[in-house]
Amino acid sequence: MNQGGANNVVNNILGNYGAGAAVNYVGNSSVLKSDNNSLYSTGALLGYYNGFGYTSLALWQNKAGYDANSVGSNPALYDLGNTTGLVDCHACNSSLDGTADAQLRSDVRHRRRDEIIYPRHRAR
Repeated sequence: MNQGGANNVVNNILGNYGAGAAVNYVGNSSVLKSDNNSLYSTGALLGYYNGFGYTSLALWQNKAGYDANSVGSNPALYDLGNTTGLVDCHACNSSLDGTADAQLRSDVRHRRRDEIIYPRHRAR
């Protein structure tokens, strides 16, 4: 993310199943808050922040200062077979249960989250 300022990256699945990083934040002001996310990459680096690469969630949290309440596991995405032709992926990894911020009650499409008591990350 390198455009705009004061962006909040909260309750997202940020994954890269290829060689790249899950997240790349450029500039000190591009992201105000990043937390309660699921970060996953099969590549060598989990994330970039201002040109520095981080190989693990612990390093990302400590050095970049983001995602204190995030997890670093494969979300095991599954497409529910939406009949509209749009991809409607859900995380099937139970380690993500309860990690989302419960104050966010709807997704990017303004639909109620499936699990209000135990919110689960939802692919956008």
